[in-house]
Amino acid sequence: MGDAIAIGTAKKAKPKKPRGKPFSSENQPANVHRFAKGVSGNPAGRPKVDRNLRDSAREHSEAALQALADIVADEKAPASARVQAAVALLDRGHGRPVQPSVAEITSSERTMSVTVAELMAMAERAEP
Repeated sequence: MGDAIAIGTAKKAKPKKPRGKPFSSENQPANVHRFAKGVSGNPAGRPKVDRNLRDSAREHSEAALQALADIVADEKAPASARVQAAVALLDRGHGRPVQPSVAEITSSERTMSVTVAELMAMAERAEP
């Protein structure tokens, strides 16, 4: 019995410090934001559309539609190209199909039992 093992005497491993840039996506704390509160990350706003580019593209719309129609009519074109051209024509002619959305709305019983008079009183209290 000379081979006894001491329990609880081993040193615990220190937790490893994250490597890399501070606040990188791997080690970013939950309460740290990339931008200071109230400061926009894009102060100049969305870039303006180049009207010359847009107008130039619109000048080619008729030719582009004709090219799509030619691809749809070309029986030698691959089926995938014909389908894509047909979808593009239909989207532009009739709009894209409506995507249904499903929302589950739940409410508390108190919300359902509020009268119009109570709502009016709440609205008056909320006005400055």
